[in-house]
Amino acid sequence: MPSRLFPALLFAIVLGTLMPGEIKDQAHSLLGPQLPWPAVAHFVLFALLGSMSAPGPHWRATGRVLALAVALAIGTELMQTWVPGRHPTLRDVGIDLAGALAGRMYALVRTRLSGTPSTRQTVQT
Repeated sequence: MPSRLFPALLFAIVLGTLMPGEIKDQAHSLLGPQLPWPAVAHFVLFALLGSMSAPGPHWRATGRVLALAVALAIGTELMQTWVPGRHPTLRDVGIDLAGALAGRMYALVRTRLSGTPSTRQTVQT
């Protein structure tokens, strides 16, 4: 995911997480009860965050992206303390982090399959 989309993604995560409970419930009822839409939204938004590129070697970039996801997941959940009709849950933090890990795994596999020079192992004989 291009980093120029990061501000829009961050806005969507914060807006969705800090939406008052009454508005969240109305949106959920409009979308239909077939899926747990709030959980799906948490997972998808954090998967997009996890798939973002970050500078540096893969292990360092992965660490940066996942550290950002942890901070954002915990921070937005704690901010729900002050939002009417909302409350922080460890379940939502878990869904956020599962999404971030899934997105990061996708990004690593995509990079590996594309065969970019930074991912190829060069063997000298």
